[in-house]
Amino acid sequence: MQPDRSDADLPLFDFSLNRFGLRLVYMLLSLPLGSAYFVFIVAGMSVGIGTAIIWIGIPIIALVLIACRGLGDFERWLSSVLLGVDIPGPLRETEPDDTLWQKLKRVLASGSTWRRLLFLALKFPFGVLAFTTTVTLIAASVGLMATPLLYPYLDIRVLDFDFATWRIATFEDSLLAALIGVLLAGASFLVLDGIAGAWGQFSAYMLRTEEWQPRSEEPQQVVTID
Repeated sequence: MQPDRSDADLPLFDFSLNRFGLRLVYMLLSLPLGSAYFVFIVAGMSVGIGTAIIWIGIPIIALVLIACRGLGDFERWLSSVLLGVDIPGPLRETEPDDTLWQKLKRVLASGSTWRRLLFLALKFPFGVLAFTTTVTLIAASVGLMATPLLYPYLDIRVLDFDFATWRIATFEDSLLAALIGVLLAGASFLVLDGIAGAWGQFSAYMLRTEEWQPRSEEPQQVVTID
């Protein structure tokens, strides 16, 4: 068994540009992956529950749960590569001499199966938050830092409200906007890295596997012959 790593040991912030870039990739991928997981789970469970009364839905639900275990293993690998989270690999949860039905019951009764299902379902709202936040902060930071190059050709308004308007009309204004962009980029680094780190800790908890407990065997009786 691989040694378990407590959630407290996982870094919330990782001040490394290489790691930060990988975390950005993870956050951008969260929306398409989360959308696919959500559609698959909702469609599969809806069909399974809707047809359970005629028993067809039971194997459909079982297949959805088994598929979620496989997707959970993929997410464990993705978290390890992109988030830098070390999650112990899957453990053996069945006996070698179990029948197919016994193996299926053990897998479906395992808490890790249902945690993976919940994790995959929650990946969709996290993906919306992560993707929106990442794109918005990066676009705003880059746009402000590029103001000195763009203001002669574009009508740039950093603020455009009825009560406050700031139009970049001079080089000094563009330098101030660029400085704000640099500060925003630094703040964005902390915010995005913190979101990815917190989700990494959540992934470590949800995608962990319980220690496998072998089936207890009946003690053998020792017969003494006088």
